[in-house]
Amino acid sequence: MDNFSKIKENSYGIKKRLEFVCGAIDNYCQRKNINSTIFCMDVGSGTGDALLIPLCKKYQNFQFISIEPDDSSTKILNEFQKKLNIENLCVYKSLKDYFARYKDKKVDILIISEVLEHVENPCIFLKSYINFLRDGGILILTIPNGFGPFEIDQLLFKIGKLLKLNIVISPILTFARMIRKKIRSNNISSSFVIKGSAAVSPHIQFFSFRKILFMMRNLGFKLLNYQGRTFICGPIASYILDKIVFTQKLNNILGSFLPPFMVSGWMFVFLKESNILEIDCESLNQDLYSNIVSKVYRKIKIFLNKKFLL
Repeated sequence: MDNFSKIKENSYGIKKRLEFVCGAIDNYCQRKNINSTIFCMDVGSGTGDALLIPLCKKYQNFQFISIEPDDSSTKILNEFQKKLNIENLCVYKSLKDYFARYKDKKVDILIISEVLEHVENPCIFLKSYINFLRDGGILILTIPNGFGPFEIDQLLFKIGKLLKLNIVISPILTFARMIRKKIRSNNISSSFVIKGSAAVSPHIQFFSFRKILFMMRNLGFKLLNYQGRTFICGPIASYILDKIVFTQKLNNILGSFLPPFMVSGWMFVFLKESNILEIDCESLNQDLYSNIVSKVYRKIKIFLNKKFLL
């Protein structure tokens, strides 16, 4: 895992995310012209193989801090760290453990990737970590489009399972399997499998593009950069896309050019301009679902996600 070539792209855009994060870090370093050690905190690192470990290998003069509460994921992350002889990484179970070691040490870069959709109150969660980001530092945030193709794909797949529509799902997967066999010569190698996380944690938050930007502005952040991830992914779409070179590349390109509401995931770089404003996080969290349609949609999604964990 010394370079990005071992990480194979998929319909979720894991390699695209890694390249986006590296680009954000490189731009920050050029803009700040920093000579001292840069501290980078990754929240919810999971097993680390999809993002944190490659970053540690690329930026060996950085000090990386991982906050990962899941014991199973941490065990795998520690195994990677030992196997690859990574010395610039400290792994902590909680922010409290980090504080016990570093006290009020601020970090230059904060990465929160594919995490917010799993937490009960995103605003309170963000505030607790933003306090450890220095003014002028950057937050790299990636989240799924709560109402996009990925969530719709999952919704349809789980409704099918709930209604026991195997008579519908099975032919679709059989057809997809036939397509994959016919173009086997173009298949993508799957010799290196990304796990991402060993935790079982369903989505309980579903963001709109407007609401996530509104929340970040209220937390004292300025948007520096945005990029869409991929057009479509999920248990149905990915079954075909992950094995076909052409459709995978097209899916990736569409993610960059389609408007935010049409893509499956979003990647942001935010600049911390000021201290956190006095905001009511409970009200802000409720405002994420300000109409009856979004409230009903969230309840259905949470029910299905907990019943059929994916």
